[in-house]
Amino acid sequence: MYLNHFFPFLLPIASLLITLTASSQIENDIPMVPASVRAYDSLLFSRIPLVEPGSVRTLKSLPVSVDNSIHPWFAGFTLQSPYWACLQVSSCTYMFGYEINRARGLNGKLPENTYPFLYTWTFFNHGINTGVSSFHSFHLLQNQGAMNRTDMGPDSLTAYTGWPTGYNKYYDAMKNRIRKVRGIRVDTEEGINLVKNYLNDHFTGSSSGGLVHFATSCSEYEVLPAGTPEAGHHVVTALSSNSSHGFTTVGYNDSIRIDLNNDGMYTNNLDINEDGIVDIRDWEIGGFKQIESYNAYYADDGYFYLLYSAIARD
Repeated sequence: MYLNHFFPFLLPIASLLITLTASSQIENDIPMVPASVRAYDSLLFSRIPLVEPGSVRTLKSLPVSVDNSIHPWFAGFTLQSPYWACLQVSSCTYMFGYEINRARGLNGKLPENTYPFLYTWTFFNHGINTGVSSFHSFHLLQNQGAMNRTDMGPDSLTAYTGWPTGYNKYYDAMKNRIRKVRGIRVDTEEGINLVKNYLNDHFTGSSSGGLVHFATSCSEYEVLPAGTPEAGHHVVTALSSNSSHGFTTVGYNDSIRIDLNNDGMYTNNLDINEDGIVDIRDWEIGGFKQIESYNAYYADDGYFYLLYSAIARD
């Protein structure tokens, strides 16, 4: 099962959290993940229970667009460099920070309400600068919690081998935890709509939605054409099955569009891949808004769109 067909999501101690694992990093820039690690992650993935259509509250009519990065609970762009910790930026700093601050009504940009990615990364990096699975981070967030930046200190002080001193710091971290992890398959229109519903209102009718964590690799971005919604912003139209980089879905926009088959039209109802079936894999309209951590100069200051159809394709 490819990682870019699956969205795990979490229930924090105080609220609901959904994660979607994905990548905006070009494959040639990152080391290959060993087959043994990919196999282990696949086993972990298979143990995450799925949210099935009909099992949660959803709306038939959703807003055309949602952007949860505008809320004060969100930490904003966080640079992972020089550490291979993209999955921890996504799962801990972006997603967990957003959800726990939303539940507590706190400003996510203040140091005491920001959760450094190095805390969940250093536990599993074997003392070297290497990638760590987000599933390990979820396990840590569930069983031990996350330390805030005030207690952890600047990333440069601890690097990937250091630890802050003080029992109270670790004790306080135990108060910042999640309850469980669940997932959503996103290779169908139903799955995409489930994620959009979560982004919109947490499946609860809330006035604000959650964030989603996604891991994969993708091609370079393209630019949304003039005269279309969000023209000039960047969009990724294809993904890889190599799940070596993580980023976070902060919203969606049903109106963005790009002409994938160069027929001069923007459609969701034509068989543009010529497989004899018209489904979400043919869509040229609509996509999720993502933020990454590899480079603040990537796309639109670290943000970009990802077509729904790109996620659904093999």
